[in-house]
Amino acid sequence: MLGPLKQKLIFVGLIGLFFVWHLRTIGPQNTYALDSFVKLVQTVSIQNNQFLSEELIYNAKQLDTKSLLHPLPTFTIEVNGKMLSPFSVDFAALNALLLNFIDKRNLPYVCLLFSFLTVLVFLISKQISFPTLILACLGTPLIYQGLEFSENSILLFFQALGFFFYFKNSTALYKFLSGFFLSSGIFFRLENIVFVILFYFFIFLYVYKFNIFEFIKSESIRLTGCILPLCLFVLQNLYLYGHILGARFLSNQGSLSNFEILGRLEQARNLIFLTYFKIGFFGFTPIFLISIGYFYLEEIALKVTRTRCFCIL
Repeated sequence: MLGPLKQKLIFVGLIGLFFVWHLRTIGPQNTYALDSFVKLVQTVSIQNNQFLSEELIYNAKQLDTKSLLHPLPTFTIEVNGKMLSPFSVDFAALNALLLNFIDKRNLPYVCLLFSFLTVLVFLISKQISFPTLILACLGTPLIYQGLEFSENSILLFFQALGFFFYFKNSTALYKFLSGFFLSSGIFFRLENIVFVILFYFFIFLYVYKFNIFEFIKSESIRLTGCILPLCLFVLQNLYLYGHILGARFLSNQGSLSNFEILGRLEQARNLIFLTYFKIGFFGFTPIFLISIGYFYLEEIALKVTRTRCFCIL
């Protein structure tokens, strides 16, 4: 009989081979579509500008000084007279460095690598069972995120590290690293700040039962780890864009100011189920929807077993 660790290793190895083969069959250069293409242009622009500017390359700039005919008008923002991408400059800068070693057509392999690094973090975590690992790989977009040129795979890697240290032995270093990695994802996705706030809110709600003094006492080191990347992120954005939340926020100001609850609910429905020619999250990975019911029934069965044991005692 194979032990749990060997089972995980064999499974992750097979999954890894499948996704590498899948990306190779598609052709990594064929995955640059819409957002991914803009991120590639941003990456190449930073390299061409020798890391002195993130202004997007535009060969007709001298003829079209106002960028009225820019080929990416809906994917750019103007800051201080420069056409910029609204996506993470840190993600683009990291990949611009990698362009010194690999061809730009192979950058999606880097994203796939970070997806598997995330899986490896789950692999060495004692809190992640083998069925949960299978669910994470096949029932969520965890690895699928690595099949395109996207910062999401790196974001998930940082979050996985944060959770790994959060549930590890509660030394001061591990506590700090937990908060640091959970919060550092904000350099790649602005929405990560919402995730961190909600995470600690539910910790405060379910673990500490609204006991603010106990929460601050126990979580102070982790919160310090969270605050450090946030401060660095704010300073970076003030320097580059003159706004604490950066390019992503500036590009979405219009939609945020015209917020409509019904419209947002419709978007949520479309993302979860089905919209136009797109398949929603549960349609894309139906095993995840099935697993929700499975784990819910498992929880009920566990409660029933505990109740019976209590009655017997």
